[in-house]
Amino acid sequence: MIDDTSNGYEAVADTFVAARSGSTTGLAIIRQWAASLPAGGTVIDIGCGSGEPVTVALIDAGLTVSALDASPALVAAFRQRFPDVEVACEPAERS
Repeated sequence: MIDDTSNGYEAVADTFVAARSGSTTGLAIIRQWAASLPAGGTVIDIGCGSGEPVTVALIDAGLTVSALDASPALVAAFRQRFPDVEVACEPAERS
């Protein structure tokens, strides 16, 4: 038996990316929170997926982002979109 450290997200990565692409769910709260942080601050996006929409909002707010996701497919999509952002492929529980 293979240990799925992505908690099932690897199996649904394409569907997840499609659902989050262009999504505005939670975006207003993320923007409000990001605006309360010091300019140029550093944050980590835990469970970053492909980076949409949260990582985009964080970068747009002028923050430095590092990221973490347990799904290799989602991390690959993230790296394609944000090649200069540090991202780790591992479960948050083990990070």
